Amino acid sequence: MSRWSYGLTPTEEALACSVGFLRQQPYLGAPEANRRYSEGDMWETWQHTMTVMSEIAFARMLGMDDFSPSVNTRKGEPDVGVWEVRYSSLMAGLRSQLYASAEMSTS
Repeated sequence: MSRWSYGLTPTEEALACSVGFLRQQPYLGAPEANRRYSEGDMWETWQHTMTVMSEIAFARMLGMDDFSPSVNTRKGEPDVGVWEVRYSSLMAGLRSQLYASAEMSTS
């Protein structure tokens, strides 16, 4: 297994769905409580789920097999170890640099 990629197991995917829902649950049907509500509860739940999947994958790549994602971690608290993890659907940051480096080394 590569340290630069990780495929979640079905159990980890189910855990991510559960935690993603729990992270959005306080905001369900309460647009005044969530400044990003304009995208809707389903979209926000999906975003939380993808973020949890990212946290699990990052932890596994670090060898943290006992990592369990939290529900009420605030922005000032790290998600995995000492790291704050972010999900993006865009090719940006380190991932793009790694792909660019790999492409340059093969040409």
